[in-house]
Amino acid sequence: MTENVPDAAVQTITYKRQAHKRKRADLLAALPAEEVHHELGDKHCPDCHHELIEIGKQSVRQELLFIPAQLKRLDHIQHAYKCKYCSQRNYSDKIIKAAVPKAPLNHGLGSASLIAHSLYQKYEMKLPDYRQESDWKKMGLEVSRQMLNYWGLKSSEYYFKPMFELLK
Repeated sequence: MTENVPDAAVQTITYKRQAHKRKRADLLAALPAEEVHHELGDKHCPDCHHELIEIGKQSVRQELLFIPAQLKRLDHIQHAYKCKYCSQRNYSDKIIKAAVPKAPLNHGLGSASLIAHSLYQKYEMKLPDYRQESDWKKMGLEVSRQMLNYWGLKSSEYYFKPMFELLK
């Protein structure tokens, strides 16, 4: 059932394909690795009950693990201390408080990592405020668009404006 086709109807097409840019091994080598070892709980022979010795191990599979973003509340608690000796000798108490790291923005809930992630999402990933607002809401943080804008404006005012003035 083969048909005879004239030579004019047959075309020979040749081309070169580009090799794949990333191979599986290259992709996996670029990521940090963590090994999970699966060992026997009871290392005794089920028949004679003598101790088993390890004769080898093999890699069974590799898989990629995704850990979603997590929110955590940090409560900064400042401890105050009083010197009993100084209090007994003077009419006033000597109270010393532990140092507390300064907040990135005064009276704000945002930590440096939260504000940095918000700015990254806005300027690098081009994510508008309403989508950031819904993403934060899905993670359990009720933050308004106004607050996101406040973080961006005040951060640039406090941290980037002095650098801009130096570069002028």
